[in-house]
Amino acid sequence: PMEAMIASVDALNDPAACNDGFLRDDALLVVTYITDEEDDEESNGNPAGWQAALVAAKKGKESSIVVLGLIGDNDQPNPVCTEGLAEASPRLRTFAESFTYGSWASICTLDYAPFFDTAVSFIDTACQQFEPPG
Repeated sequence: PMEAMIASVDALNDPAACNDGFLRDDALLVVTYITDEEDDEESNGNPAGWQAALVAAKKGKESSIVVLGLIGDNDQPNPVCTEGLAEASPRLRTFAESFTYGSWASICTLDYAPFFDTAVSFIDTACQQFEPPG
């Protein structure tokens, strides 16, 4: 998922490229990933590099990015996921936690509504703090 995320904010956003207009200076970037597998070390990069790539794509404004992840939590105290339901996702968790407006929850939770209710409040807060250029 992280390679796909990085690809979505790279040169494909250049004028006349296939993602032209995807990133806008006057809007928040909201990234959501839902996976029962860790983005393991066979993937390019690491949480710090992924974070740096998104921040660079948003011209250095980390506060204009909201990151939400539903991931395996079986490496955490009192996990919702039991062994075999999802892979522990420390890299994906570290990535979400690296953002001011970053949040994660267990993919094994039976009801995602509370997570997304909280996500909406994160997005609302980020919007209230957002100052578009100009």
